[in-house]
Amino acid sequence: MTSAPGPDQHAPTHRPPPHRRRPSVFRVAGFLILAAAVVAGVTVGIVAWLSSSPSPDATMSEQVSEVQFDDGSATLADAATNPSPSDAPSPPAGETTDDATDGASTIVDSSIQISELTPSDGATVGGEAVVITGAGFREGMRVRFADRDAPSVQVLNENKLRVIIPSGTPGDATVEVGSPTGASVVVEGVFAYVDRPPRVVMAIRPSSGTQEGGTPVTIVGTGFVPGARVVIGGEQAAEVTVVDSTRITALTAAHPEGIVDVIVRNPGMPAAILPGAYEYVRAPTIWGVEPFTIPYEGGVTVTVTGTGFEPGIQVGFNGVAGRDVTLVDDRRLTVVAPPGIPGPITVAVLNPGQPMASLEGAAVYDVLPDPTPEPLPSPSEAENPDAETPPADPAAGAPAPAGGAPAAG
Repeated sequence: MTSAPGPDQHAPTHRPPPHRRRPSVFRVAGFLILAAAVVAGVTVGIVAWLSSSPSPDATMSEQVSEVQFDDGSATLADAATNPSPSDAPSPPAGETTDDATDGASTIVDSSIQISELTPSDGATVGGEAVVITGAGFREGMRVRFADRDAPSVQVLNENKLRVIIPSGTPGDATVEVGSPTGASVVVEGVFAYVDRPPRVVMAIRPSSGTQEGGTPVTIVGTGFVPGARVVIGGEQAAEVTVVDSTRITALTAAHPEGIVDVIVRNPGMPAAILPGAYEYVRAPTIWGVEPFTIPYEGGVTVTVTGTGFEPGIQVGFNGVAGRDVTLVDDRRLTVVAPPGIPGPITVAVLNPGQPMASLEGAAVYDVLPDPTPEPLPSPSEAENPDAETPPADPAAGAPAPAGGAPAAG
């Protein structure tokens, strides 16, 4: 009988050899399936890329050289690509390309906007002014009405254009506003041509006046309405009267020398402008005449004072020219007054090539008394103007009595 080992004795140990795990068939199959899927994905990606080429006729400078795998995702390297739409040159900022139905392209500037036209209609003969309200306006803008260029375009600010319309045919007209780059925007239904007389200024008479103002003028045109205002050289005219739809009378305001525009503005309408139609020029002025009272027979030398007197100046008295005009200096002259009718005198002066200046009531024609009057008759002569005065008696030292009777001794 075998006794149990003691505490100092060890039983022999026996360990089984290590177990080596062999690859599972299922694990190998999984790797093969994954690899097949990756290759299939790459193939589909290449086919899809080739089919998305913009043009079948496009050539590639280099062929696909290899396929790289990165974390199971396929990427193409050294592949030549045709320019994509995002690589094509883009139009200027705010501008896009729109293909027209006929195949032509029109550049539309989204920065340009048109909200309204004032007025919304115009005469078929053209020539009227309209104001286009919108946005994006700048110098160099062009405007067309029904494919006809506007003859004048003025940029008032970035939101307003003042335009002279061309001629057109009755009915609605498209309005096109274009930028200097060639881009444009076209709107419909904002303007129409109507068959009526245009609202224009044709002429002003006279075409020049003194810079001091006060010159009566007549403005000729069409389309004038009551309440119209007249501005000449930026200055509001006075005493404006709309005689009829073709005539306005007014008085000019003071203005420095120069050529200026004539503007007529109907209520609620853009201005009708005649550019450079009126000229303010230098002209003399009259301060006074001395003496103030002139005999109606004339022939008296008078002195006229004022400003702007020049050689060759002429002087008139109620429309009758004076004579012997002598220019003392540019503020004083002398002239012999002509005969006239008793009453107030309007004195006028006229420099060569300048408007006439006048002063109403500058002097007066009057009947003056004779400086050497005849002696008044005595009371007895006044009672018997036919009686003869007897000769004086030397002896008596007194005149003989009436009737020729001798004096008593």
